[in-house]
Amino acid sequence: MIWVKYVLIFVLQFSYNYLRVYEIRHSYDGKTSHLILNTILMNATALFTTYISISEMLKGDLKVCFIYILGAVFGKWVSTTKYFKNGNKKD
Repeated sequence: MIWVKYVLIFVLQFSYNYLRVYEIRHSYDGKTSHLILNTILMNATALFTTYISISEMLKGDLKVCFIYILGAVFGKWVSTTKYFKNGNKKD
């Protein structure tokens, strides 16, 4: 069931890029405990999604590249639009 791996890669990349935006926010706000937890989650998702993606690419499945990038872009888009929608935009 390769589609399960595609969904997993998409969700992990979405999560990683979502967390990246909040890592910057927590750094800026000086929330150390949030930043540490966020960094642990980011590193875990990055490691796992990279492992799965490279494993599949070495098997010849290049569709994972598209899924990897799509998840990353979607995660970044959702997190930034949510962040700015909540009135956190700095002028």
